[in-house]
Amino acid sequence: MNTETMTHPAADPGSSDDKGQTSRFLLDSALHVFSRRGYRRMTMENVLEHAGISRPTLYKYFRNKHELVVAALIQAGGVLQDRLKASATGNDESLYLMARARLEAYYAWCTEQRELVSQIYREIEDTESPASKVRAYVLSKTSQHWTAALLRHGLVPRDSLEIDSLLFVTEQLTIRYVALSVDEQASSPSASSAPVSPIPAPIYSSSTTCRRRSCA
Repeated sequence: MNTETMTHPAADPGSSDDKGQTSRFLLDSALHVFSRRGYRRMTMENVLEHAGISRPTLYKYFRNKHELVVAALIQAGGVLQDRLKASATGNDESLYLMARARLEAYYAWCTEQRELVSQIYREIEDTESPASKVRAYVLSKTSQHWTAALLRHGLVPRDSLEIDSLLFVTEQLTIRYVALSVDEQASSPSASSAPVSPIPAPIYSSSTTCRRRSCA
């Protein structure tokens, strides 16, 4: 799967009228089922039951489970990106406020979506699940967004180490808290009981890390 072209027309928020609403509803239903059952245990029937729609309607938008889950996870990642962009409003007057606002937005979204986030990291090393590649894609976009914000503060790209390290540490701390919260809540019998996998080394690769122009 090429994460650089990881898109689906049904996941496009610009889709028109009823078609766009139907596709988003299907993606929301897929996220609900994925969060509770995991990729291997979920079926298209589960999504049909949760969405309450006909089989022909579902297959009109998505050919199979893999395509549906990829599109659903990308939609969720898009919401995260919107949160990060929104956090910039009024917080770009200093580097500290900029960084803090984005970290808090990232943490808040992961906390709100703790079941989904925890499920993604349970499957991080599962080659059948698209979770790992979609995670890399979303975090690459996050890295690019943070880099662009740093550039607006007069920071010059040098290499990917610092940005990737910051994202990696933030991700480590967030997922440890999220996973602990989910475990303490004693998830439903239908939920996946697999442990959260260790987070791999950074692979976001925005090819940027920065330092002040005056130090370049």
